[in-house]
Amino acid sequence: MKIKHKFMFALVTTAVLTGCSKDYDFSGRYEATVGDNCEPDKIPSTLLTISPVGSDKSTYTARLASEFASGVFPVTSSAASVSKDGNIVFSFFKQGKASFFSSEPSIDMHMNLIKRDRDHIYISNWQVEMRSEVSSSIGANFDFVKDKELEMMGQRVPNDMSYVAGDKGLCLRRITI
Repeated sequence: MKIKHKFMFALVTTAVLTGCSKDYDFSGRYEATVGDNCEPDKIPSTLLTISPVGSDKSTYTARLASEFASGVFPVTSSAASVSKDGNIVFSFFKQGKASFFSSEPSIDMHMNLIKRDRDHIYISNWQVEMRSEVSSSIGANFDFVKDKELEMMGQRVPNDMSYVAGDKGLCLRRITI
């Protein structure tokens, strides 16, 4: 009888703890901050908006701020599910265009998000690959979080985002849910 009670206690405890655990809610509008302490930036602006797909809070889509995308980068991600370790990877894609006088490269981006606390997440890396069927000089491959300089379309430019990122990545602060 004693073993049966221990088994029942273990079963009930497991059921209660499972029912109490809550998945991390990624939804909200986020702005970039400075360093691993997530200090406010001098010029706050929305970088990313994350929305749930359905009601289960385990699948989301992400949308980059139009000001950041500037018509160059894809704005909306495909749906992504939260992994077993509680992180999420968003994939963005924009099909390139080629014409006789100009061309735009295809852009493939992958953004890895790690939960930090209730109001903060980290972008641990943000890989961008640009490819052109017309010209290899239009192509590029860089990480917005880690690379101090970006080379796009034959131009080297400083990457300001990498200078405000901390050791764990670029910290984003939730400004609305």
